[in-house]
Amino acid sequence: MVLGGLVLVTAKPAASHGEVSYDRIPFTDASCRKDTDVRADTEDLERLKELCNANPDCGGFTSAGVLKSDVGVPCRSNDNHTDLFVKARRTAAGQAPITPHPQTFTMGQQQAVMSSQFQFATKTSSADVEKFMSDAASRQYALIVSHRTAASNASGGLSGLYFYVSSSSLDLNLDTDESYSLSIPASGLAEIHASTVFGALRGLESFSQLVTFETATQRYVVNSVPWSITDKPRFRHRGILLDTSRHYHSIPVIK
Repeated sequence: MVLGGLVLVTAKPAASHGEVSYDRIPFTDASCRKDTDVRADTEDLERLKELCNANPDCGGFTSAGVLKSDVGVPCRSNDNHTDLFVKARRTAAGQAPITPHPQTFTMGQQQAVMSSQFQFATKTSSADVEKFMSDAASRQYALIVSHRTAASNASGGLSGLYFYVSSSSLDLNLDTDESYSLSIPASGLAEIHASTVFGALRGLESFSQLVTFETATQRYVVNSVPWSITDKPRFRHRGILLDTSRHYHSIPVIK
């Protein structure tokens, strides 16, 4: 059933890299509903968990039986009747919540909190590489910290991410080395070592997938630290799917 932009399904959820659990935030204002929210036909918490688990667009639900697609900034009030349950994906033992799954990695059991003064820096002898990575980090950071947070001055143990890039080349071809190694400690600086900027980009993407926003604490964290990841693309080539069924293009035009 489609209602308000959120699809309500009852199928068994697909397997994932992590176990789905829910963080309870008490006394959330039930009137803070959005067009994408869906009212379920039940207020049973276990049933609501099943419905939310089965829908990747569901970010949580309220005890009043409302499935919510956006739980980044919950509204609060003095209403003591409605709680918000926020979907929180926990890392399962032996699994990294990264797609594609890295080839080799080790993980710990601690949590690192990202500092609000988190910084990126590139260690390279090339000004072009430094600018390339600075622009890439700025774009990615805007996606990582997309939630508004009241903890804008929160201190954290993870203070920055440094890129170490040995090659000054910005050329991308089938022979480009896109391998990288990523280390994330419980505190201090995370590091990405790569031969080329493209390997550093792959490491940056993996780092971004490990960052989680905690709604209850309004903090950005990395779970299961310390991380040590070594990875590279499985194939040298890339694939693309071009669907021209509604707008036909001839082969010469596509070429």
